[in-house]
Amino acid sequence: MSSFLPEWMKEETHSVPVKGQDGFLTHSLLEFCRLFRKIDLNKRAADEKAHAGIKLLCALGMILLMALSPAFYFTLTVAAMFLLFLSMQQIEILKDVTENASAAAILSFLIMLPAYFLSGSMAFLTITVKVFLSVAMLSYVSVSSPWNQITASLNQIHIPSIVIFILDLTLRYIELLGRKAEEMLTALQLRNLSRSCDHQKSFSGILGTLFLKAADYGHQTSEAMECRLYNGTICSQKREKLNRYDLMLLAVLLFCFFFFIYSGRRI
Repeated sequence: MSSFLPEWMKEETHSVPVKGQDGFLTHSLLEFCRLFRKIDLNKRAADEKAHAGIKLLCALGMILLMALSPAFYFTLTVAAMFLLFLSMQQIEILKDVTENASAAAILSFLIMLPAYFLSGSMAFLTITVKVFLSVAMLSYVSVSSPWNQITASLNQIHIPSIVIFILDLTLRYIELLGRKAEEMLTALQLRNLSRSCDHQKSFSGILGTLFLKAADYGHQTSEAMECRLYNGTICSQKREKLNRYDLMLLAVLLFCFFFFIYSGRRI
């Protein structure tokens, strides 16, 4: 059979990997788009003990108290309680929370480090600890609670439905378009067998395709809402009674509030 093939089909072809700035840019954009894989709005609750609304309330309350407190020992006390609470969670939750919080804390440390050499201020250490705790608390709420429970809790505290609807659609389309961009960048990387390809035109084509996809998804969503007679209201389940885990978190928040007042008087 090979005797009937032309000579040019028998020659071996060698792919030339893309190098230089174009290859680095393509790889960087692809790694950035792969971050959207972590967004999972349809996951199940990893921690079904406390309600998502109570966890979100306590996290925001703790962050506000840490931001307003001038006493560093108050922040260290909150850090000790939160790390003790985090150590009793599942290993998957502990890993995700520490990874997200550590990345934010390292970035904050590098940004604030020059302040120590310029003025000798130790504010960079305080800010780094507060950033770590703030990101860790919000990351715990995000990791341990499904998105529908978080939006339901926002609806129960009478946040306008249009705000929740826009927030929900924004996150879902960020996830969807991010995955679509990853697929197109992967296809572009597989087709770049030489350095003669014009990557600027390729990237502009990807952006244009994403824009058209976003417009198409918007029209489909609008038509689906019209077919389902959507009137702009978000219906959520009835409020469930507070369990012992909810009461425990509220008690910790109340303790931190009184300790915040006490620490403010000691300064």
